[in-house]
Amino acid sequence: MRKFVYTLMFVVALAFTASAQVRVGAFVGYTTSNDKSEAKLQDGGDFFPGFTASFESAHYKRFSFRVRGDVAKPQLPTLFTTDEGAERPSYEVRVNPEVFLNFGKVFVGGGFDAFYHAGLHNDEGEEYSRSYGVNPVATAGVRITRNHELSASYLFKDNVTYLSGVRANYFYTLPKGFRVGFEANRLQFRESNREGYIDPYYETDNAFKISFEIPLTGRK
Repeated sequence: MRKFVYTLMFVVALAFTASAQVRVGAFVGYTTSNDKSEAKLQDGGDFFPGFTASFESAHYKRFSFRVRGDVAKPQLPTLFTTDEGAERPSYEVRVNPEVFLNFGKVFVGGGFDAFYHAGLHNDEGEEYSRSYGVNPVATAGVRITRNHELSASYLFKDNVTYLSGVRANYFYTLPKGFRVGFEANRLQFRESNREGYIDPYYETDNAFKISFEIPLTGRK
C-alpha cells in the first residue's frame, strides 16, 4: 500500500509542475457480470459511486501528460476474495497516468492503470498487502472539436489478477471548463483469495461510468 501511495503522490506532483488543468468531481458507475460460479449473484449488477480528480498538462513539443485518480466503492469487489469469500473491500483507489503524442486533433500514447482494494485482512487481522493490480495501457483518441474528445484504450494483462480489457471514453467540456464524461469498460479476469487460490476460468464484466467535473486551475 505504501508504494502505491508514493506512486500516486509522485504523478500528482508531476502534473502540478506541468502547467496542468486540474479538475475534481464525482461519478456513478454500474457493472454487469458474466460469472460462471454458483455464487454469481454476489458479483455484478451493482452501482459503484466515487470521487475523481484529473490533471492535464499543456502541450510541449507535441507531448502532453494526463493523470486521473479515483476513490470509490470497488468496481470489482470480489477480485481478491472470490464470490465465496465473506469479506469485501471497503473502497478502491485507482490512478491512471498517461503520456501522449499529439498530431493536431489526434493523439496516441500510453501509461498504466493501477488500483488498490483497501480494507481486506489476512488471517492475523493485518491489512492484506496483495490486493492491487497494475495494467499497462495503450490509448488512441481524437479531439473532434474543442469541446468533444473520444478515445479508446487497451489494458494489457496484469500478472496478479489476470485482468485485461478495453475501455472507451467520451468527454464533453462545458463553458467555464466544467466537464461531463462517459466511460465504458469490458474486462476479463480471474478471481483469487489470500490463500493462493485462483479461479480456473475467466470472468467477464462490463462497467459503465458517468462523471461530472469542475475546474480548479488551468485552462478554461
